[in-house]
Amino acid sequence: MTLESPGCRLVLGILCLGLALGGCSAPTPKAGCPSDWDAAVVWSTETGAGSELQFFSRGAAVGTQQIPYLAISPSSEIARDGDTVLLVANGPGGIGDATAVRFHTATCTIDATPVAEHVVLAATMDGSAFFTASWLNGSAQVFRHEFGSDANLGASFPGMIISALALDGGRLYALGSDQADFSSVVTVLDASTLETLSTVSVSRAKGGPASAAVVAGKLVFPVTSTGRDDNAGHWLGVMDPSDGKVGLVDLGEASPYGVVADGTDVFVAHTFMNPAHGPMSQYRGISRYDTSTGTVTAYTVAQGVRHIAVDDRVLAALATDDSLDYLLALDRPSLSDGTQVALVAPDGTDYSAGVLVP
Repeated sequence: MTLESPGCRLVLGILCLGLALGGCSAPTPKAGCPSDWDAAVVWSTETGAGSELQFFSRGAAVGTQQIPYLAISPSSEIARDGDTVLLVANGPGGIGDATAVRFHTATCTIDATPVAEHVVLAATMDGSAFFTASWLNGSAQVFRHEFGSDANLGASFPGMIISALALDGGRLYALGSDQADFSSVVTVLDASTLETLSTVSVSRAKGGPASAAVVAGKLVFPVTSTGRDDNAGHWLGVMDPSDGKVGLVDLGEASPYGVVADGTDVFVAHTFMNPAHGPMSQYRGISRYDTSTGTVTAYTVAQGVRHIAVDDRVLAALATDDSLDYLLALDRPSLSDGTQVALVAPDGTDYSAGVLVP
């Protein structure tokens, strides 16, 4: 499938999402991480020499690190396991195979594993294993890989598009949509064998969610689009795997999109990757859902939110006013104090692809 084929245009148009990786390398050492960094911006390009991490501490730039892979595509949230994050780069134009790049936040080292997929649409990880989703010839493809190995295990889902993956021990959740009517579907897989355990349809939702997380044994994901009226959802889906039932938490604000979790808290960025739905600068809402109490707290930030990441100290957000990109590092729990800095793309890069926290 080429980027000009109808199938690829369909995938890219619906998801506005692609993760990218290209090439393979041995671990790349670094003398150490910048002192007390609290956020890092991922910059990438399809035409330059490679991508770059730009580190910040309290709004001041404190260092950079090269990532020698092209076209790390913008993602709503970046897969993480402890102090390791997973970046996936499809390479220039999505031509050729992808590569999975692990970045270790404690040591600021990277390692990479080739992935025999052209356009990776979703990824997640757990220990030595990582999982990817792609699309080929009308079918969603899900693969289980091992870091440092070219062996993989795959499963195919005809008529589906997988847009998000999430892991919970032996369960792998593949979230996506049925191409026939764009209904939202959660497929529960055995993480070791990729055998389908169950399939759950999500009422009131259209299209596949762009992100998902597991908190306290339950799957959470945004209901971004309803396919009705103004087409904007305002719920967080919560699925209990014990019975497959999906409850909807009303967030009180439209267009939930990016979901990240820390402890019992779920943070939701109300944004959308398609500017045709409105200027990105208008999407300034962040919701916090406390799974232990069931309460929702709404926040409004200074700029339009694109991507978020969270740790126990800060919520970091890539944001925009439609002309400039900004990094917001907001102190928890209030999200009212923190820093804001206007960003300038490093030489050789073209766009910001995500944000990391230590």
